[in-house]
Amino acid sequence: MATALNVVTRVRSVRLQADPIPITMHNERGFSLVETVIALGVLTVGLLTATAVLSSGLLMVSTAPDDLTATQKAVEAVESVVSARDTRTLTWAQMQNVAGASGEDGGVFIDGPQQIRLAGPDGIVDTADDTGIETITLPGRDEAMGTIDDETVRLDAFRREIAIRDVSANLRSVTVTVTYRAGRAIRTYTLTTFISNYS
Repeated sequence: MATALNVVTRVRSVRLQADPIPITMHNERGFSLVETVIALGVLTVGLLTATAVLSSGLLMVSTAPDDLTATQKAVEAVESVVSARDTRTLTWAQMQNVAGASGEDGGVFIDGPQQIRLAGPDGIVDTADDTGIETITLPGRDEAMGTIDDETVRLDAFRREIAIRDVSANLRSVTVTVTYRAGRAIRTYTLTTFISNYS
């Protein structure tokens, strides 16, 4: 029996000492350092582009209320000029800038950029009788108008200029320019129309 035990022990030791099967990696290849660096560069450019698009989108969203206000205040000025003509509140000679292109146009509209003020007794904006700085009401956190959290904002940052120039004897151009600050940039909205002597 001692011999059988020795044989079993020897067989076990032979099995344990069997040669390992060689593993070859001829078909498997990893990424080289150059490929990895190029992939990271492409990924970085993509992420930076997405960040730039996102930040410009956020800027557009944040300035949307000011853009709307500028548009409305320019349209309001044009409507004021047209209304003054239609109701005969102003004569054709008065429907010009005070100084204007000639320096002595003799109209009632103040030259140069002006703070956006409430119309005075004549009901026409950007004339000498205008009163205090205009305000607007914006929705608050709940994004609904007419609730307790609405915000009243003074239009201190806005400037409006009405430039009325002769095109011909009975035709004038009316250019309204509204400028305001949006972050670090100064934005401008310009509206140009024509008005005739005939209503």
